[in-house]
Amino acid sequence: MSNEIDKQGHLSRRQMLVASAGVLSVGGFLEACGGSAPPPGGGSTSTGAETSTGTPKRGGTLRFGSQGASATDSPEAQNPIVNPDFARLFQMYSPLVAIDQNFKLAYGLAEEITPNPKATEWTFRLKDGLEFHDGKSVTAKDVLYSFQRIVAKKFSGALLLQPLDLENAKVLDERTLRIPTHSPYSTLVQAIASSPYFTVVPVGYDPKNPIGTGPFKLVSFTPGQESVVERFPNYWETGKPYLDRIITTEYTSEDAQINALQSGAIDYTDYLSGASVNTLKGAGMEVVVQTSGGYCSVTLRVDQAPFDDVRVRQAVKLLMDREQMNKVVYQGLGKVGNDVFGLGDPLSDTSIPQRPHDPEQARALLKAAGREGASVTLVTAPIAQGSVALAQVLEQNAKAAGMNVKLQQLSVSNWVTNYLKWTFSQDFSYSGYYMGNVPLLTSKDAPFNETKFSDPKYNQLYAQALATTDEVKQKQIVSEMQHIDYDKGGLLIPVFAPIIDAHSSKVHGLLPGSNITWAVSNYSWQNLWLG
Repeated sequence: MSNEIDKQGHLSRRQMLVASAGVLSVGGFLEACGGSAPPPGGGSTSTGAETSTGTPKRGGTLRFGSQGASATDSPEAQNPIVNPDFARLFQMYSPLVAIDQNFKLAYGLAEEITPNPKATEWTFRLKDGLEFHDGKSVTAKDVLYSFQRIVAKKFSGALLLQPLDLENAKVLDERTLRIPTHSPYSTLVQAIASSPYFTVVPVGYDPKNPIGTGPFKLVSFTPGQESVVERFPNYWETGKPYLDRIITTEYTSEDAQINALQSGAIDYTDYLSGASVNTLKGAGMEVVVQTSGGYCSVTLRVDQAPFDDVRVRQAVKLLMDREQMNKVVYQGLGKVGNDVFGLGDPLSDTSIPQRPHDPEQARALLKAAGREGASVTLVTAPIAQGSVALAQVLEQNAKAAGMNVKLQQLSVSNWVTNYLKWTFSQDFSYSGYYMGNVPLLTSKDAPFNETKFSDPKYNQLYAQALATTDEVKQKQIVSEMQHIDYDKGGLLIPVFAPIIDAHSSKVHGLLPGSNITWAVSNYSWQNLWLG
């Protein structure tokens, strides 16, 4: 990999599931931090966050309404759980590397991240002149401490740091850190860029007095209600941010968000359903609809009947009417899925043919497997945007193929009690690069492998991919892995869900994007301005 900031990653979940009941943060990371920004645009409805023109103006307070209020939220830098946590995260902190609004990797605090030829050692080089909110310089010791803190506290990001030999890491100078690995780890950059847990904090970081490097610093915080941040004048992106303050108000329902926006109580709100689009447009609001690689999946346990037979898994994939699901669940604003994650990843194999809706072929496969007319229970819960509605469409689709799908709808809390154990259920995931998702979702020891999928060839290919920094070879290996996902896997992705935000006409600065991972143009707070 000649340029380490051009390729792949993902994230995690369990404690998030209860806290984010009914809310899907369909995303994977922050707006690009370096380089010049694409030109702003304009319109009352956009599909690329093209929402503003003119020269940015300084000053003013943005009133932001975030979905997912919870008494468990916090300004913690490395363990966000609910949507308001993620919104605050990108207001207050910065990562080493991130995914931009067009799903490309871009440096954040790092100036360079490079492996040795065998990907058994990584060198991190910071930009010059970086400052924390308290005026302290950001150093390589802070980067090492940030990684060590994640591992020590067993935060979700620790899963992706396991290959690193942090005990033998060396601080080479104020800006340079070198970390050996326990085994080849060529996709480290993609992994930490795709996950929101790798923000840099100072040595001795105290979440009760949170200090970061983000465009804004904390003024006040009331769990489950509100946070206030103000402009950090020594932010590392020259000339930014433009706003003086952001007040984040937390809401427990979409209706409350919409009412607040329409009444003028807030200027911007996030993660809306497709059903709200016309209402908000009719009220004169700007609606931003963007594509994303996040999704609500259908999960089949491949180690339990009837899904231990690959023909039954293929039958379920064929009986799903994905176009109907997109139309009914997402008002046609999503992108039809093909049971392979990593949408937008340059390593993904886009030549894999789109799986058709073919109930007759599905019926034939069920008959061949001795499962024609089989009855199965699909466990669903409001774990994600449209999850229950998607299950209801699947229930109807199955009838045409001769399969009787019975829905068992649970609360999120009850669903979580048996998480990773349901035979036929659902899950959700954020956008992320393919090779960053694999260690979390589909590899042999993946912690969130709800389908219990374990294919010897697949695992061998994954090890080969980690051991090479050659992009051409990686792309060939990923293609083979994705064909296995497509043919044999138990993780079904009917639709990639859209991210829908809305704001008043006075909000500007959102960046055009083709495949974002978070709301608010990947939470690019530093670019927003009021006019």
